[in-house]
Amino acid sequence: MLAIKYRPQRMMDLVGQNHVVTVIQAILRRHFNGKGLPAGFLFTGSKGTGKTSLARIVSATLNCQSEYAGHPEYAIEPCCACENCLSVRRSNCIFVHEIDAASSGTVDDIRKIKEISSLSHGGNVRVIILDEAHSLSKAAFEALLKQLEEPMPNVLYIFCTTEIEKFPETILSRLMQFSFKHVVPDLITARLQQITIAEGVYFRRLP
Repeated sequence: MLAIKYRPQRMMDLVGQNHVVTVIQAILRRHFNGKGLPAGFLFTGSKGTGKTSLARIVSATLNCQSEYAGHPEYAIEPCCACENCLSVRRSNCIFVHEIDAASSGTVDDIRKIKEISSLSHGGNVRVIILDEAHSLSKAAFEALLKQLEEPMPNVLYIFCTTEIEKFPETILSRLMQFSFKHVVPDLITARLQQITIAEGVYFRRLP
């Protein structure tokens, strides 16, 4: 499918969200310089703006095996070629967990995450991506609050939501929030033109 083939794999591929990407790259650069990571990120915005895509890109960047990953003279991006980057793309990375909170948002699911987080692994940072995070139960939010208050080393939570108003204030206060904008038509058109050219499809203007 074209949607999967052309899903953004680097931050530079994310359309219309430069205001988010710039700050995220600065935070990751600080991490690579030994400053650590926040307990979690909160990505908010309407569907199709790139929230989950960026969560996966952040996961790959943090665990990229390239010698240039995190180097101060190079861009903060995943190489998209090493085994860790490829496993994130294939959704089978053992230290990046993407959870659909709409179907797996109970307190027991969150407890399982905590158990998994304590296990050793071959990556640098274990990343927990909670998609549709507003669907988490009240008990699940309370269990997560404890994990955010006492974060485990090298564990990052990324919450993705279209309904931030459903988040408890106690959770919001412990996350770095990023608001994704609607992508304007001109940027969508430009991206579609890039894809059609890459696929060898050309359109003739009607007279």
